[in-house]
Amino acid sequence: MFIYLAAISIGTGFVFGLAPALQLAKVDVSNAIKNGGRGASGGTRGRRLSNMLVILEVTLCVVLLVGAGLMIRSAIKVYGTPIGVNATNVLTLRIDLPEAKYPLPDDEVSFHKRLKARVESLPGVESVGARIQPARMGLDGFQR
Repeated sequence: MFIYLAAISIGTGFVFGLAPALQLAKVDVSNAIKNGGRGASGGTRGRRLSNMLVILEVTLCVVLLVGAGLMIRSAIKVYGTPIGVNATNVLTLRIDLPEAKYPLPDDEVSFHKRLKARVESLPGVESVGARIQPARMGLDGFQR
């Protein structure tokens, strides 16, 4: 992702820097210095191209700023939206068991069942839920 964005940034800088560089490459430096810098833009055509590039840059900046503002506003709204579940006093955890001690998937399943039973017996625990999936099992339930 970072390489992609870096390539786009470098590419845009190259594209938008190429037209002014080509315009300046056509200018006779000694005449431009003698005239006090007037005429360095390459005449009417050069000024028109330069003005169009400035307008394009300003337009792109406005579009990016508006897009960023809308994205921030949407993120704030999503962050403030209730998820529909009361997550107060809820504990979630993930346990990765060592394969040396639990070589078979059935060993892992029995460990998780014993752990669930012990947690249910703790004082103050209202309910316990578990998703038991051995590490060597894929999401589809088949052994890898």
